[in-house]
Amino acid sequence: MAISCAKFQVSSGLLSSTMMISKLAGQKSITTSILRGDPRMFFSPKHGQTLEELRAILAFSQTIPRQALLQGIKYDVEPYLTKEWKAGGETRRCVIHDYLAFLRKARLVMDEETPHLLLGVDTPYWWDRDEFVTEFDGRSQRFSEHVQDLTDYIVIMSYSRDVRKVLQSVEGERRYAERIEKLVHPSLETIQLKQDPQISFWGVPAEEFWKTVNQIQDVAKKDPVLGGVRIHNYRGLMEKLRMNSPYKMDKEVPDQAPYPK
Repeated sequence: MAISCAKFQVSSGLLSSTMMISKLAGQKSITTSILRGDPRMFFSPKHGQTLEELRAILAFSQTIPRQALLQGIKYDVEPYLTKEWKAGGETRRCVIHDYLAFLRKARLVMDEETPHLLLGVDTPYWWDRDEFVTEFDGRSQRFSEHVQDLTDYIVIMSYSRDVRKVLQSVEGERRYAERIEKLVHPSLETIQLKQDPQISFWGVPAEEFWKTVNQIQDVAKKDPVLGGVRIHNYRGLMEKLRMNSPYKMDKEVPDQAPYPK
């Protein structure tokens, strides 16, 4: 099996460990990204703190050798877990606007300070629904499309054991990615879930899991905007790696945006 990308959740106290991991990963041709996440970190009152943390991470990235293959930063911010999102109406619209406003600020900072690094986010598969059409910066379009405009790539939580359902879950974002020349990654779930356990590969034979992974990889190889499948998360993936499996992941699927910024 070949792993082309790894994500590490870090705090300021773990940056030295992150450098070591990035260097070791680079020796194996594995790209790494720094992962940040909290449901409220894109709320407007948090923008200052979150931007300050981003600038610290970008400054740290300048100390990492290029051969370490640090790819960028990815945000796993799930605002729909908050009571503000669940309230709906104008309150939810404010949450959506705050989310996009932070991405715009992050985009400007990264373009100025580290234009070689990529900005990515995790998104649910349902942000492309008509009910989430919103106006931002004078444009009215789907929430997912605004997010794609402001990032280099998105990872969609397209969790299912069925390849067809995974690909259907990302189709709307994939079509938009073709228009704007960005990248979309489908993803699979491997951890134990109390709700909707049928969408996770937890407890499923490794052979079935790797077969699904490789079927998606085969489709991605033929599509310039469909990136390789991402796996959530490390613990669940290690379970599959410990199982004896005849399948090998194909490393020819693009791991970063095929179109330079």
